[in-house]
Amino acid sequence: MALKPCRECGKQVSDQAEICPNCGIKEPTISAETALPSQPGEDSDVILTMPGILITRTLAKFPSQTFPINGIGSVTVATANGVLWFIGAAVFLVSGIAVIGSSVDGNPIGIFPILGAFALFIVALKQKDGLLIKTSSGDVRAMVGDKKKLEIVKQAIERAATMRG
Repeated sequence: MALKPCRECGKQVSDQAEICPNCGIKEPTISAETALPSQPGEDSDVILTMPGILITRTLAKFPSQTFPINGIGSVTVATANGVLWFIGAAVFLVSGIAVIGSSVDGNPIGIFPILGAFALFIVALKQKDGLLIKTSSGDVRAMVGDKKKLEIVKQAIERAATMRG
């Protein structure tokens, strides 16, 4: 018995499992590439398969939600912008150093802005790119990750919308 990622939710599942205990999909370890056509063409409903992602002519399915293609107004890759977080961290750092430097009695109060600066630096570094799907009910961040992967998914959704008409 070996553990493999579930084709739907990506969590580790026994290769002998008939149903994923996390998401409930049948045959969770059969890869999407095996279960679906390997080279989707014009006669196929499938446009893109990736672990946890399925784009067809009618649906864009992600681990946490599914969107009907005809309900998607637009798709954009939102680039993470940590610049404001970095600026805030720099301001906190400089103010903390100034307080410590101006303190003649060694007052440690300046350590708090410095700790805040480090927290803001961590937040800035954790910013991720995301796939933003605009629907009639509002904007939804469908997934976050590598910009190259997000661009591939975006193009697949746009192709599905074009094929759907």
